[in-house]
Amino acid sequence: MRRDIQLLRGIAVLFVVIYHSGLGAVSYGYLGVDVFFVVSGFLITSIVIKGLDANSFSFGEFYLRRAKRLLPALYSTLVGTSVLAYFFLTAAHWEDYISQLIGAVSFSENVVLPFQTGYFEADAEGKPLLHIWSLSLEEQYYFFLPLALLLVPTNWRMPALLALFSFSLIWCFSWVVQSGPPPLLWRLTDAAMSEWSFYLLPTRAWELLAGSICAATMLRKPELSIPVYLKIMALLTILLIGCVNFDDIHPRGDALIIVLATCIIVLGQDDWLPSFKALSFIERVGDWSYSIYLVHWPLFAFAFLAYLGQVPVEAKIALLLSSVILGYLQYQWIEQPFRHGWQSKGVKAWRWFAVSTVLVFIVPIPSVYS
Repeated sequence: MRRDIQLLRGIAVLFVVIYHSGLGAVSYGYLGVDVFFVVSGFLITSIVIKGLDANSFSFGEFYLRRAKRLLPALYSTLVGTSVLAYFFLTAAHWEDYISQLIGAVSFSENVVLPFQTGYFEADAEGKPLLHIWSLSLEEQYYFFLPLALLLVPTNWRMPALLALFSFSLIWCFSWVVQSGPPPLLWRLTDAAMSEWSFYLLPTRAWELLAGSICAATMLRKPELSIPVYLKIMALLTILLIGCVNFDDIHPRGDALIIVLATCIIVLGQDDWLPSFKALSFIERVGDWSYSIYLVHWPLFAFAFLAYLGQVPVEAKIALLLSSVILGYLQYQWIEQPFRHGWQSKGVKAWRWFAVSTVLVFIVPIPSVYS
């Protein structure tokens, strides 16, 4: 794995966790999700195109690898969250929580949540599975991407990706500057277009597509080199935009800057990074980033409920550190063993996932009848 990509992952997850902690150190840390989108689009597109070009791509193997990569840690988090929910959620919260759980397992959380709350509203802080919206959006993209790349002739891949990028970007920016419900959903919700543009794939796909375009570029021109000073400037820009207000509406100008800066870093190679211990630690955090991202928000949401919205600074710091530690433990004992050590394939593997899915839903069943 490239060091600079792991560094980006580490920065992104630290941005998000520190922002969600409410400590105020990274006021716009939610932009870490935008970094994740570009990196994810870059990595997955590289895998798919390499497989297609080598005539070795298999939809079954691709989705099974994704399941082994994502589901064990996700299901572990969901079970733990459901257990803790018995201690912190009131009867009024459970209906929303069950909807969130269904959305998390079906990777439709980004469609479920707009009917419940806006991401930046105070009510959102008490929803234990709020953060799964971004994972749902990514998986929806991965569901369509391989088929799209397979159907498009090789010479037309880049024009197709650029066209989709432009369409999604224009759609996103046209929605965020308007008020009123999306035209296709006016019967279902009174949410503002800007809220829906935050959650939905068509208006956020441009960030993932930016990573896909970078991947297609690198596969066509593997010798491509970006000047070191541009990469350093891009890294500093990401760090700056996470701390300084640039645009009050998201996703818009701030997201565009973050995406462009991330693209500059993923293009080329990672030989520009010096060997500093601080950077090495952030790279290690990048290894654990998926599990850290999964476990951190339920902890903060339950603390918000337990302290009635007034979480002490000491508790925030403890929760931040706990997120990193629990994320590391889940990475070490669940994420990695299932990803690399589990040899089950085909129907047998999917049967195990089916049983695991049932277990995820069994845990909160008593709440329905209480």
